[in-house]
Amino acid sequence: MLTWQAGKVFKFDNVDITVDENIKLNEPEVLELPKFAKGLKGPKIKAGWSLTHDKDGMVYLDDGSSHIFTVDPSTWKVTHSCTVMYQGTPIKSLNELEAVGDKWLFANVFLTSDVL
Repeated sequence: MLTWQAGKVFKFDNVDITVDENIKLNEPEVLELPKFAKGLKGPKIKAGWSLTHDKDGMVYLDDGSSHIFTVDPSTWKVTHSCTVMYQGTPIKSLNELEAVGDKWLFANVFLTSDVL
C-alpha cells in the first residue's frame, strides 16, 4: 500500500494481513536516483500516486508527474526512472500503474480516459 502525501509504503503479510515492512520513501537515500552523469541526478519522488509490481517482483511507482520509477523491492531504493512523453512533450499526471505480462506497463492520465 502506498500513501499519497506521507511518503510511506506498507508491505503486508499475505496470510494474516499484518504489516511486514513500513518503508518511508522520503528518506534521502531512497528518493534520489544514482548520478547519471557528472553532477547530475535524476528526478525525485514527490508523492505516492501508484505502485505495482511485475511477475519478477520488480516494483514500479509514479508520483503524479511524468516520471515512472523502478524500485528495488529488497532495498526500496530507486534504481531507474523514465519520463513518459508523447511527441516530445512529457505527459503529466500519470496515475494507476498496472504491470501486465512480462513487458507491458500501463498508466492512465489522471482525470482523463487516456491509458498509456
